[in-house]
Amino acid sequence: MLRDLPRLRAVFALRKLEGQLSSDVISDGAIATKFNIPTHKPANLGPGITVHQDRLLAAFRNVLAGKRVTSIADGNGKRLTVKISVAENGTAQIVVNKKGFSFAHAGLLSPDRDTRRAFLDRYLKERSLANAYVDELRSLVSRQAMTDDDFVTAVSILSGSPESFVQTIKAKVTTRDLSNADLLPEDERHWDNLAARWRNSDSLEEFIRAEWEEQRVRTFHENPVSAFLSGSLSWCAPGLVPIELMQALPTSVTLNLVERAASLPDHFAVTSAFEVCADRLATDSRFEAAGTKLLDQLFGDMNQLHERCTFFSAIFTLTLARLAQHQKLRRKPPFWRRITAAANAALVTRACGSDNAEKLFEWVVNHSGKAFLFSTLLEEVAEPRWKPEWASGNHLVADAFGRVDGALKKLPEATRPVTWTARIEKAREWIAEKHLQLFAIVPAIGESARRKQPTLEDASGFQSAFKEFCDAPTVEGLIDCTPAVYVLGAPKDFVAACHTLIANLQKTSVRLAEDNTKFAMELLSFIAVLAQDDSLADAVAQFALEKVRELKDAESTVEIILRLIECSSAYTDRTKAADALARRLESLSFLAKPSVSVDLHDSLSQLQLLDEELSKRLGRALAASRLARCAA
Repeated sequence: MLRDLPRLRAVFALRKLEGQLSSDVISDGAIATKFNIPTHKPANLGPGITVHQDRLLAAFRNVLAGKRVTSIADGNGKRLTVKISVAENGTAQIVVNKKGFSFAHAGLLSPDRDTRRAFLDRYLKERSLANAYVDELRSLVSRQAMTDDDFVTAVSILSGSPESFVQTIKAKVTTRDLSNADLLPEDERHWDNLAARWRNSDSLEEFIRAEWEEQRVRTFHENPVSAFLSGSLSWCAPGLVPIELMQALPTSVTLNLVERAASLPDHFAVTSAFEVCADRLATDSRFEAAGTKLLDQLFGDMNQLHERCTFFSAIFTLTLARLAQHQKLRRKPPFWRRITAAANAALVTRACGSDNAEKLFEWVVNHSGKAFLFSTLLEEVAEPRWKPEWASGNHLVADAFGRVDGALKKLPEATRPVTWTARIEKAREWIAEKHLQLFAIVPAIGESARRKQPTLEDASGFQSAFKEFCDAPTVEGLIDCTPAVYVLGAPKDFVAACHTLIANLQKTSVRLAEDNTKFAMELLSFIAVLAQDDSLADAVAQFALEKVRELKDAESTVEIILRLIECSSAYTDRTKAADALARRLESLSFLAKPSVSVDLHDSLSQLQLLDEELSKRLGRALAASRLARCAA
């Protein structure tokens, strides 16, 4: 017993660690070897029958080497009569007690290196993996001999593909055994495989050019169908659709791809496929019929589109919140996390459909809404042009409509197919009925990067609204500028007038519940971020804090917190931003009524998980909220 004590201590320590961290600690084999800790799960071959992994893999190797295997020892050393065969696709089949069991990818255990490579080529045609993992797999199977650990690693890499994810999710849905952990895998390879593995790019534009394009070229060359189906998961903005790559494909291949998209439930894939049709229409009239099918899939039933977009929104919100909280993934840039979250949401939509979308969305908002909103606003320092409110089902429908309408309008009016125009005009009626016209032209999820702010002269179509506000800064005039701010940004003269407006609001002591004061405060904080104007942000944050006492007894402080977070994203000096936000949150904790202290404490705890620098500074705010809880 005493001799086994070191091993028991090691096992106890590992069990205290979170699952993925425990796996990471033991993954190199050093601890497992030192303390004799088994790391491979035994194979279950029916009730009460288990076989050690090494014995099972050895049996597969023998069969692949041409040997006949008729028995195998179980976990207790008892010999079992078995029948083992390997199918043409490399899947091993083992029959025990007249029951069959399958083991995928067993072909990689072949003693012949060329055979292993051939099996891997076959598997890669069925799986979409980031370049780095493809290279790792080729290196593994090209070794003189493939060990059990090599095989387990290879299978784990292949299992991280989007295709494997869909198979797993569908199986879980069938058995009603789906959980958050299934939708949001801990394995980082899952996330890398959804778009491309991020290395060091500073912007989405650089990421596409330096890291993503190489992978897209390879996959479209090797397997256009797989490349399109997996790639379209992440095409959440027009600029992400590889139009030039698609132009280089034979017309018949491209037609096949866009026709396949007409059966997909995720709206971004269908929208992107239509954009490809519009681009290729001048080269081949057959793209008209393909585009019509896509429009029928997209706009044929607007209520169904709304339900699908609502389901997508729920999973996107859940995913983006999780990525922002993840110990490792939150260190990757916001643009990567956003397109990856969009790809995961599209993939889940393909796997699950969109049943009970409204209920799911409501649950997600209650479960992850704060983390989603807080993290998106904290990231506005680098990615300010897309607002988190635009992730709702209504907004996503408008976004899809705007992209389709934009693709159509690129065509000369005389060449626009009547079948397309009729369907798009019908969808336009739905958009107008829901008052969503503005949100058909605002930036998409993948278009949030900071850009140079316009001048008044650049504000074509919006000049009059900007100038009227500059001449007389009022809340009504500011609201009239909303479309211009969302679409173009904040000209310098306009920002100066915003300073005047916030000063007037402070002087007149306007109440938060009056007229459009709350929306004006929200818009002003957004303008401060776009312009990176510290002083405007300070004024808006101070105004927000002054309104805390106006909140009703049970009214949440979340709206105030959102404005304080957004104002902090106006600072280019991130240390100063963290200091200012922590100080303001401390003030909020002392000013807020005890009745909202539980909700406030929860908000502060959520913020701790999102930003390490801010987390270090939240001690006083958390202490104040705890005191308020005691007084409640």
